[in-house]
Amino acid sequence: MSVAFVWIYQRGAEDKPWLAQGIRYGIAIALLAPIPVYLIYYAVQPWPFDIVIRQIVGDTALVIVLGVIVAALNKPASSA
Repeated sequence: MSVAFVWIYQRGAEDKPWLAQGIRYGIAIALLAPIPVYLIYYAVQPWPFDIVIRQIVGDTALVIVLGVIVAALNKPASSA
């Protein structure tokens, strides 16, 4: 998954501040992966709503941090 995560970031990276790009990328990936997964779990399995919300918040925060890390490691040499 990490290879795909970095590969997708590199294809969409723009000449903008890396921190904002990392946060934006993390939010986009959270909307693509953990948020729908936990909403499906809530709809299909007997999970309490408060646990689903906690999982969504926690995983979204994690994916945003990972997006910032990927952006920091992929920033252009001129801004390093």
